[in-house]
Amino acid sequence: MCSSDLSSLNKTNYLAGVIYAEANNEEYYGKSLVATVIWIRAGENSQNIHKIITIPRQFAAPKYGEGEHWEECLKLAKEMYNGTFKFQSVILGNGKIIQPDHFFHGESPWWARGKMWHKVGGLKFLRLDSYRKGAL
Repeated sequence: MCSSDLSSLNKTNYLAGVIYAEANNEEYYGKSLVATVIWIRAGENSQNIHKIITIPRQFAAPKYGEGEHWEECLKLAKEMYNGTFKFQSVILGNGKIIQPDHFFHGESPWWARGKMWHKVGGLKFLRLDSYRKGAL
């Protein structure tokens, strides 16, 4: 295996590990929404994914697992890097359809207070529009 293949494999596993750390107990839709947040924040460009997920305090450190939940995360990561990923949408209480660029667990952090969000499993998704295409 050449070094570029190894690098690609490592990045895919790292991304799957981040999705797993954030949403390992969620249904597939919840995991795909976490992937959507990463995708939107990466400017919908696979070359920016690793840069985004390694910014301090933005996403959980990767965790690795096995079984169905891990395989779902690995599938999403592979799709994001090979260009077949289809981002997900949520419908807010006001009927607006968004592709989320942020999510949180539990109580609203300061940056989400007063914002409308959509709950999926244990995660709450919203759009702050702070990450626009080409913003990197």
